Amino acid sequence: SARLPAFRASLRSAHSGAGGPPFGWLTVPETRIEADVMSKIVLDTYLHVTDAGAFAKSFGRILQGELEEWEITGTLMVYSMGHFMSLSLCKNLSVPAVFMDSLRADGVDLAHGKESELATKLDLSFFSSSVLKLRDLGPLTFEVRLGDRPLEQAGAAPRIGRMTVPSFTVAQGVNALRNASFVLEKDAASEALVSAFLGRWLSGQDQQLLVSGPVGSTIPFLERALRRQPMFVAGLSNGLVKFVEMNGFHTFLGHDRQGKPCNRLVGSHCLQGPIVTFQNKLHHVMTLRDVSLDVDLMEELAYDVTLHSLRLLRRTSSCNRGRSLMRLRSLPGMWAQVNASRALDESVLVPAVQMGSERRETVLTAAFLAKEVPPDLLTGESSCLGDPRGDCCFASAVSAAACLALSRDHLIARSTLKGNLTLEVGTFNTTISVEQRGVPIGFTDDVRSLRVGAATASCRDFVFAISG
Repeated sequence: SARLPAFRASLRSAHSGAGGPPFGWLTVPETRIEADVMSKIVLDTYLHVTDAGAFAKSFGRILQGELEEWEITGTLMVYSMGHFMSLSLCKNLSVPAVFMDSLRADGVDLAHGKESELATKLDLSFFSSSVLKLRDLGPLTFEVRLGDRPLEQAGAAPRIGRMTVPSFTVAQGVNALRNASFVLEKDAASEALVSAFLGRWLSGQDQQLLVSGPVGSTIPFLERALRRQPMFVAGLSNGLVKFVEMNGFHTFLGHDRQGKPCNRLVGSHCLQGPIVTFQNKLHHVMTLRDVSLDVDLMEELAYDVTLHSLRLLRRTSSCNRGRSLMRLRSLPGMWAQVNASRALDESVLVPAVQMGSERRETVLTAAFLAKEVPPDLLTGESSCLGDPRGDCCFASAVSAAACLALSRDHLIARSTLKGNLTLEVGTFNTTISVEQRGVPIGFTDDVRSLRVGAATASCRDFVFAISG
């Protein structure tokens, strides 16, 4: 056997070519070796960097998931059989990659918004198969870009924000880093991308982002060592809209802008539409303005409907609306029937979950949204008995959807809500596009009885086309 005393060894990357300068040094601890037996040296020591540029290139390859070769050189004294011998060491050391596999962000929550920045909090997790540990790196900040383009083009895309990890460490196995901050930055170059990210997230859609960096690190060799790391971001659980209710009063009769029930005989202007329940699982209030949402069913709506008047007159209209049911808008007067003091208000305030609530119980807000028919569905070919000026297919669509669901022993129908709205968080605001699938629509019993002027129809007066 022989004893190797601790010695100082220089390190250089094998990629730098023969004779390249070392990027640092470390102390190899004292080790005892035995004949014909593999000896193990545990390098639990600090690496002293002397050339930050050279080390950053080498370390960057490690962070990108590449196997790196470090050449270790030094002079050591070997003590064996009562004698010391001086030896020169030159060996390659294989350094395992530290690729952050399956990097994902969960529990994204709103923190605050001001002007051009929206701050969120999130928890990170990833898996590392490497035995190499990184510790005591302190807070690190990374640039964030949308990941909906090829990796080789991602570096040219405008960044949408920055992510800061308060205490960055990497160990073998699953790593969990809590309370990271992700700040979205809105400017002329990034506003469309920031809006796209927020719209998908609030719709409950999962996304991929790309992180690179660190930037502004106090550790020079880490600066921009990580080029493009995919990061999965989970969408907001269950999205922004929880439920849509169609009922006889709000959806069919309606109210005027002063909140009074409509009197169609005197031609008052009516606001008709459903009650939409918005949900918030976040710790910051959200304000929604300029809401415009198309409500599409998950299946085709094609039918014939026969309206009766005074049991003498009858008229059948054939309708094929595809999947479109109606368009919803926020308008002045939408709150008048519920709260007269908000008669001119056309925004939806979605309260936040109380701070300290560990279960994140959902806060619900019900708002009336006015319905209208999308212009491309006004054919002018289906005037109604009882109201020749109206579009019979638009007037009967809600009742048709309710009766179709009932014919299948369902009290609800599933829908897709898609459109635009302006999101405000604090003084931050941006217009976003949302598309939330699977939103349930509930129908009260009186919706299944259609009345247009003096003409009426019930579920037995609807004949539905059988879709292939």
